[in-house]
Amino acid sequence: MFATAAARQSRFQHATQLSRDVQLSFLRACLPELGIEYNSAMREFVKASVKAYQSGHTPTTLTARLQMDWKTGDVELDDMFASRPLSREEIDMRTAWLELVYTTVMVSGRPLGSLVPDSLTSDCAEPLAPVRLAEQPLSTSMTAFVAMVQDFAARGYDYTRLRLEQALQGTRENLEAAKFSQALRLVFITLDVTGQQAQTLAG
Repeated sequence: MFATAAARQSRFQHATQLSRDVQLSFLRACLPELGIEYNSAMREFVKASVKAYQSGHTPTTLTARLQMDWKTGDVELDDMFASRPLSREEIDMRTAWLELVYTTVMVSGRPLGSLVPDSLTSDCAEPLAPVRLAEQPLSTSMTAFVAMVQDFAARGYDYTRLRLEQALQGTRENLEAAKFSQALRLVFITLDVTGQQAQTLAG
């Protein structure tokens, strides 16, 4: 009984830290006034999201947890958002970012291993498990987008080159172009982060 209670507490703390890392990195990426370089902030968001993926959390469970406990652990940011919660649009954007990172991880098929602590698998009645492709419904359009970017990346394209080529086509409105650029950046960063992790695991 005590072991199970301790495992549940460990599981709760583990999940809380994961959600806080996702929330903190998301806010840092969205608030230029914090003075954090955009690409670095996006990379931290991707790393936090990949950890959540490896730990068995879905975008849905993370979003639900963040609705219950939105704090980041950063006192200044928590004070700021205590009086100004995230808007529906901002929450939707955070969820879209998570889904895009997860889709990229799953489409790439790179072996990343599990980050579920042993204490969360040995005594819990409902242990966490790594997210599997078959268990996650993927958006057809998002999957196709990720596959397209991955194909270009395999041919030697980077974010800057692909974005420039797409911009020269001039087929998107300003807002759509901004969202495309943001999504493109997330996929390239995720491919880079997971590629490094897969190499480390294989080495």
